[in-house]
Amino acid sequence: MRCVVCGVGNRLRGDDAVGPVVVDELRKKLSGRDEILFVDCGSAPENFLNKVVGFGARKVIVVDAVAMGAESGTVEVVDVSRIKGFLHSTHQLPLSLFIGYLERSSECEVVFVGVQPESVGFGCELSDVCRKGVLRAVDVVCGLVG
Repeated sequence: MRCVVCGVGNRLRGDDAVGPVVVDELRKKLSGRDEILFVDCGSAPENFLNKVVGFGARKVIVVDAVAMGAESGTVEVVDVSRIKGFLHSTHQLPLSLFIGYLERSSECEVVFVGVQPESVGFGCELSDVCRKGVLRAVDVVCGLVG
């Protein structure tokens, strides 16, 4: 099954980098899996819509830091219908628009994996707790792609 993993986030904003860092780790761990496309979307996932839709995936997994009201570093598979309820966003357009477009433009299932950030300040490093969250998120995504 063809699958796309989109890491969303800004590497210059501390824990907001978890999405792209998860993609980095997955590229190493799952190298050679041609049926999986890994995309570091940065903070503008809408710029990658054509690439994601054009891959013809049956499943798109979006990984991002999101304020869920949980303990920092918590990893959760979040129902995409809940994404509209999250107020914290460091992205140019709301992630709900990106996900909605994917759902309307393809026959893919969209799965959202969220990691609760500790700090998303400019110039901050990825926190230790979110580094551990990245490893958990990698395991979650590996389970989702099979």
